[in-house]
Amino acid sequence: MSFWKENSNLEACSNCNHSRWASNEAGVPKNMNAPSKKVKKKAAKILRWFPLKPRLKQLFMSPEVAPHMKWHVDGRTNDGLMRHLADSEACKSFDSKYVEFSSEPCNVRLGLTANGFNPFSNMNTAHSTWPVMLVPYNLPPWMCMKRAYFMLLLLIPGPTSLGNDIDVYLQPLVQELKELWDVGVETFDVSSNSSFQMHVALLWTINDFPAYGDISGSEIIAQTEDVVDVVFGMKKVNLTNKRKRGEEALCIWKKRSIFFSLPYWENHMLRHNLDVMRIEKNVVHNVIGTMLNMDGKTKDNLKARLDLEEMGIRSELYLEELGSDKTYKPRACFEMTTSEKDSFLQVLKSVSVPDGYASNVSRCAKLKECKISGMKSHDSHILMQQLFPIAIRGSLPDEVSKHLIELSCFFREICSKVLSLEDLESLQKRIAVTLCELERIFPSSFFTVMVHLLIHLTDEAKIACPVHYYWMYPVKWYLSRLKSYVRNKACPKGCIVEGYLAEECLTFYSRYFKNVETIFTRPIKNVEESTGAVLSITLDSKSWTQAHRYVLFSCDEITPFLIVHKDHLKKLHPNVANDVIEKKHMERFCHWFKYHKLPEKVIWLARYLDNEVKWFKRYVLNGLKFHTKDSEANRKTQNSGVSVTTEGGVTYYGVLTDIIELKHSKKLQYVLYKCE
Repeated sequence: MSFWKENSNLEACSNCNHSRWASNEAGVPKNMNAPSKKVKKKAAKILRWFPLKPRLKQLFMSPEVAPHMKWHVDGRTNDGLMRHLADSEACKSFDSKYVEFSSEPCNVRLGLTANGFNPFSNMNTAHSTWPVMLVPYNLPPWMCMKRAYFMLLLLIPGPTSLGNDIDVYLQPLVQELKELWDVGVETFDVSSNSSFQMHVALLWTINDFPAYGDISGSEIIAQTEDVVDVVFGMKKVNLTNKRKRGEEALCIWKKRSIFFSLPYWENHMLRHNLDVMRIEKNVVHNVIGTMLNMDGKTKDNLKARLDLEEMGIRSELYLEELGSDKTYKPRACFEMTTSEKDSFLQVLKSVSVPDGYASNVSRCAKLKECKISGMKSHDSHILMQQLFPIAIRGSLPDEVSKHLIELSCFFREICSKVLSLEDLESLQKRIAVTLCELERIFPSSFFTVMVHLLIHLTDEAKIACPVHYYWMYPVKWYLSRLKSYVRNKACPKGCIVEGYLAEECLTFYSRYFKNVETIFTRPIKNVEESTGAVLSITLDSKSWTQAHRYVLFSCDEITPFLIVHKDHLKKLHPNVANDVIEKKHMERFCHWFKYHKLPEKVIWLARYLDNEVKWFKRYVLNGLKFHTKDSEANRKTQNSGVSVTTEGGVTYYGVLTDIIELKHSKKLQYVLYKCE
């Protein structure tokens, strides 16, 4: 129990009679001869609670944020596609049931997330602190789920995981959510220069799977009430021989979620989201561990082969006895040979991705051990959606690789920022077929709960919205931020509180400073038109002509002259094919254009081109950094890849070799990329 409100004066828990004060755990004996003095009692556990109301009100106090709090009503596009939570079926259903709430655009919709982490930065579970945070969903996609808008409401102390006791710590937050729904709070909106009564609704929770059961409570088991005469797992348990404690002996769940005390909670179409991040990571580990036959990671072990024999299927994979003490395990079609493993891992080892796109994925490929290890969640995300379809080709039979590539395409499409109901319906049919095909290839042990949940992701996306509004990546990154606040390991929770409050204040104040560098006004990482070393070189005649022609053909002001020159060539050569006319047009236009009568606006393009140009190793254009191929020889990343799409929709890919700047005059400079 929590000692607040009517229980604030109690000295012990009314349920277990445990004292609210910490005992003298060190066991130091008291000195009876020492003078007695009053010792301040220390609470056994302290829950840090940050009130929600002032944090929501400050969103409407900032001129930069307040207009965006109504974007979900005034700013989004209604074209039938899902780009935001407001486009989802769950939100539309909620608005239709609670018309009074939805009639006010400034009313706030929230998502709750809670997850445990170790504040000491040690990779173990010796300590678990649980922050509970809220995210406002009124904001547009480019602001929603960002660090500046995460609100820390509760900091639940460790050192152990909470389990079913999490509801005890959630009581202050749930009580405040009730007040904000029933009564609301008067709030001043600086964008409209008026006050309104703000009401708040909690739409759903965002958790990984360990926290999913703690928060959801008994509603999960309600889905299995119709399942009878089924024993889950390999062991057959005789319930009649187990000791019973009345009727509660058969009750698996011990609580009803505290969120059902909210008046609207039971009417939500979706209360708790599946964690796409964790599902994708576990599927990747299943696939990689089984293909590479990694010890302890593969799902194709001896027990799996015995299961196949017990079920009477896939007889070609049965274990074969060789003598009295040896057993032979036949190689399956999904298991790579040594040469195939080397080819697959070599592709991953040689991968270089652009700056800021992902971590160094190549470090995870171990060629000598023939395995992949050390992957983070985002590494698995990049591997499954981008690298896996490329690396797997040629390493497995076509009947295996094509279905794994289809699995990769499923994750790429379900993680899109824009979704449509028609595409989701098609995707659901495809993933069902893909899983059936994989069942014909992989053993039954491969299909864990995480693999099964793939079939439900499309249903959830149809009800909710694009997955980046409810997956765990932003939450994990924010937890790492909270972890960085810990400076004194004797008081980790106090450090987190001080660090969070300091950053919250600085974030609020920084929205009012225009001429001071803050987190909102600081220069971007890739400053536009920034360069590295600059060299002056002289172009040869051929390169000069190609560069000049490309500039002319790419300028809109020159388009009328291109048409005139083609017509001129057709009159001179009436019986010549169009291909020949096009070739002559490419060869002669620059010379013809130079001596043509031109208006003053384009005369600089025709006659005043300098053959001495600037040469760059790197250049930033439209926020993207480009490097030449030679400058990336010793880099782990690559920014030399380019693609060009023609008017006919054909895409050409190349590697950047040179970056030059042509100078027509002091006012006309053009940067060109030369590719191969």
